[in-house]
Amino acid sequence: MKETYGFDDCVDYKSDGWRDRLAEALPDGLSVFFENVSADMAMLALTHAQTYARGVLCGLVDAYHTETQSQHPLNAGLIIGKRAQLNGLVVYDFYPRWDEYVAEAAPWIKSGQLKFAEDRAEGLENAPALFERLMNGKNKGKAVVTVAPEGL
Repeated sequence: MKETYGFDDCVDYKSDGWRDRLAEALPDGLSVFFENVSADMAMLALTHAQTYARGVLCGLVDAYHTETQSQHPLNAGLIIGKRAQLNGLVVYDFYPRWDEYVAEAAPWIKSGQLKFAEDRAEGLENAPALFERLMNGKNKGKAVVTVAPEGL
């Protein structure tokens, strides 16, 4: 993944010893993070954060698999101590700028400068298997179901 996406480093949180590996990957701490898994992961990121770090909170995937919505407490003392800025992000706030993004990103995708991953299923009959992979965290990238050939 480092080579594919140009990351400085990459840590798989599903692997043994990943917390130690994360600490190794961040010897100087982090200045920015994007979190869409859980409040626990956001707090873990903040423990590795530099002072004045910035974080984007976009989702709580861990709560999507529970019967009841829990409160997901954030440690205010840690946020204050780091003087961190946390911003919530809801993607549909940016829908009015969709065309602007496409105009800017399309040449980057075409040139290979911007890469993305899609886990595709061809045909509606294959959608349930793709959805199951998505819900079990086994998909790679965006889940897409093609229901008709391109160009129709």
